[in-house]
Amino acid sequence: MSLFDGADDASTPLTAEEREGLIPAYIALRRELNEAEQNARLAADMLVASLGQPRFTWGRVNLVEARATRDAYIAALRAADEHDIGPLVILARS
Repeated sequence: MSLFDGADDASTPLTAEEREGLIPAYIALRRELNEAEQNARLAADMLVASLGQPRFTWGRVNLVEARATRDAYIAALRAADEHDIGPLVILARS
């Protein structure tokens, strides 16, 4: 049985097998997102270094674990998605 077999799937409880499959899928997705974020920050650092500028400091903390700084980072990314890169530049240089 698939999660998306019928019209009433949103109200149908998951089977134990389906629930067990969600956790590894979530962990794999989360790891991929973290790697994508790290690669994006590395690319940004390489770009500014190639332009003769100092590397970004990204708030001087581990963005995966530091809750307040990570929240600010996510908010800055969302602002950048709306074409406002100011908060992301400020965070990257903080």
